[in-house]
Amino acid sequence: MKSIEPTIKADEVAPPRAGEKILRVARDLFYRQGIRAIGVDEIVRRAGVTKPSLYRSFPSKDELAASYLRQYDLE
Repeated sequence: MKSIEPTIKADEVAPPRAGEKILRVARDLFYRQGIRAIGVDEIVRRAGVTKPSLYRSFPSKDELAASYLRQYDLE
């Protein structure tokens, strides 16, 4: 029986999960343009993800904004 090799080796960095990517993009856009000025369409377009991916990670834009504000507060 062949052993299965892991796709990502221990010393390689895993690609960012969709939620992390979305939050990173939203953080930049919210900071530069304001939370109210940015819609989810712009966030998903710039993050290169789909709306269902966004809503799986964050149930609403308000939740995404709250995550951004919590992260901002910690810095």
